[in-house]
Amino acid sequence: MQPLKLLVIVLGVVIVVGLAVVVVTVVHRMGGTGGGRAFETADLTLPKGCHVIGMASAGERLAVRLGDAPECQIILFVDPESGQQSGRVNLLTQP
Repeated sequence: MQPLKLLVIVLGVVIVVGLAVVVVTVVHRMGGTGGGRAFETADLTLPKGCHVIGMASAGERLAVRLGDAPECQIILFVDPESGQQSGRVNLLTQP
């Protein structure tokens, strides 16, 4: 009878530990423990005379559409984790 009691106690401890791991994992994935890198403020330098006219999600990046002047027909790709520009597309018109 003693081995059976020991087995029940050990399995009870395993269940409690397993449940704790599941709860911690769910909370971590929901962002409750500060998962991922974040930034508070990021400066993105725009060309002179250009203004942001739109933004959209582009996969894991943020696409920022500039406009208001012919030389400002640009799409900037920004990494949301670092706030840094990761790419640029110049929109050209045919002559």
